[in-house]
Amino acid sequence: ILNHPYWPSIPQGPFGRFRFNRSTGKRSEGPAFNFNGFEVAQPANETPDFFYALEDWMSLLNRGLKLTA
Repeated sequence: ILNHPYWPSIPQGPFGRFRFNRSTGKRSEGPAFNFNGFEVAQPANETPDFFYALEDWMSLLNRGLKLTA
């Protein structure tokens, strides 16, 4: 399970460090995403809104990953 994907901030979290492309669900570097769960409700983080994480989850689903949110 990937908890807090945007912690401590969007650029410093796992998606920022691995250069996750929010439109395609691809990443530019880093290990393969091998998690099967994804946290979408993140009230402690400074994401723009709830849909920010939801859109990333949908991008990963569209890439063929099987993730529970």
